[in-house]
Amino acid sequence: MKTFFYGLALFALALFIRVEYFSHTEVINPFSGDASAYMKYAENLDRHHIFSRDTQSASPAPDAYWAPGYPFFIVLSTRVAKFMGSNPYSTLMLTQALLGALVVLLTYLIAKLFLSHKLALSAALLSAFSPHLISMGNYILTESLFSFTLLLSLYLFMLLLERQKLGLAIGTGLSFGAAYMVNPVMFFSPLLLALWFSWRTPVLSKKVLVSMLLSFLVIVSAWSLRNFINVDANQSGSSDRVLANLIVGSHSDFYDIWRANPRDPNNPATLDAAEVQGSIPAFLNILGPRIQAEPAEFAHWYLLAKPYLLWSWDILIGQGDIHVFNVKYSLYQQSALASLSYSVMKSTHVIVFAFALFGMFFWLKNHHPQASVLYIALIYISAVYVVLQAEPRYSVPLRPEMYLAALFFLSEMLKVYKSKQGA
Repeated sequence: MKTFFYGLALFALALFIRVEYFSHTEVINPFSGDASAYMKYAENLDRHHIFSRDTQSASPAPDAYWAPGYPFFIVLSTRVAKFMGSNPYSTLMLTQALLGALVVLLTYLIAKLFLSHKLALSAALLSAFSPHLISMGNYILTESLFSFTLLLSLYLFMLLLERQKLGLAIGTGLSFGAAYMVNPVMFFSPLLLALWFSWRTPVLSKKVLVSMLLSFLVIVSAWSLRNFINVDANQSGSSDRVLANLIVGSHSDFYDIWRANPRDPNNPATLDAAEVQGSIPAFLNILGPRIQAEPAEFAHWYLLAKPYLLWSWDILIGQGDIHVFNVKYSLYQQSALASLSYSVMKSTHVIVFAFALFGMFFWLKNHHPQASVLYIALIYISAVYVVLQAEPRYSVPLRPEMYLAALFFLSEMLKVYKSKQGA
């Protein structure tokens, strides 16, 4: 009963903060950049039942450049708005505020599985007051939905470790499938978790693991089959997006050049894209000699600088700080309490990140099951972004997992301290 009331209070607090942020923040052009593409997808889904960015023709050509989960979410929110007679944009933002509050609740429920009550509250409060999680929910971007679907999947998987029910296994796989449909970068997460808990820490039965993976792969296969059947070979696909990110991510000076002039024709990433003409092997043939010529610099970039960049504070592709799209003003400029929470979160960000890193020592030492779930997801998804494009915005959906990992480290350190005190 206590968990219920604390969870309800945390959910209400998080929702209040996010609604206040929406009410006291003005995004100058909320339909620019990536948001414009998502709205095009949603418009074609709603009007033509076709997944396509093309809005220039009466019969848009299907493509597979982005995943369909978030555009479907926009369509659903738009239809709810029409049914209720409310503003579609406001409805979408308030729905994302609701998702953000659910993320805070899920953070608390996960923490309760393996942390003390005080540390569980701390993890949830970090998620509730995270300026990045709050601001990202106020954009037409995938981060809020991906954060929710991924965290829900990890929570269900943790429950599966304890209960091993067939229905729960299927639900967990479907939840991972939903997360994949929002952001395919997490594709190998359930597969790695299944491998870990069938090999390194064998606590799940084969029947449970197979049921989870099959339900996940049904969704993945259905989307892949759609792309194979409906998408013409000359249309843009996910491999085009991978190549674009791979090119950008290979240049350590890309962000400095982009922020000076986003349309600089001499940006090396732009020149590479023109040279390779959409071919990943062609780009790898260019990248290989560059790495051989400067192995130390590329090793530093990929092994140290990019991981740190991914988890740093300032968003680079956008206005900067916690903002992707330009804002005229925000709650953090209008409320002293909000400004204080921002200052505290920013000043402690590096410490929290370091705690999460140090927690890997206790995870590897003890193979703690809940910590294993968190770190496998964090390490794998981070590694994908490090190989491709390490933009701080991409780590925002994983902030709850980072907070949980940091407090896991603190919990283990307290155990060590108490054991030495009692010795």
